[in-house]
Amino acid sequence: MLTTLPLPTTTPASRPPSIMLTESLGYFPSEMTAKESDSDQKSQLPDSKIQEKGHVPMARAGADEEMAMGVLLLAKNTYINGEILAIDGGVLNVVAGR
Repeated sequence: MLTTLPLPTTTPASRPPSIMLTESLGYFPSEMTAKESDSDQKSQLPDSKIQEKGHVPMARAGADEEMAMGVLLLAKNTYINGEILAIDGGVLNVVAGR
């Protein structure tokens, strides 16, 4: 799942703003990963399901707060530009892709 945040920036009049930031998420509880959700649209993803995958060093799904911290980092730090922030529990450390 990718979340993209285009942010406004101050640039010379001859160039339009062009900041693009992306969050690349690993296993987070969602209807896509858990195949279901409750009446509040929340999904549960037990640690055992993540551990079955065998390639997630944190051995658990990500939490809503961890996803939000990445969004806040990209939104608050105006010096970051053109970056893909992987919030994946370490998957890219053991699976080629970066």
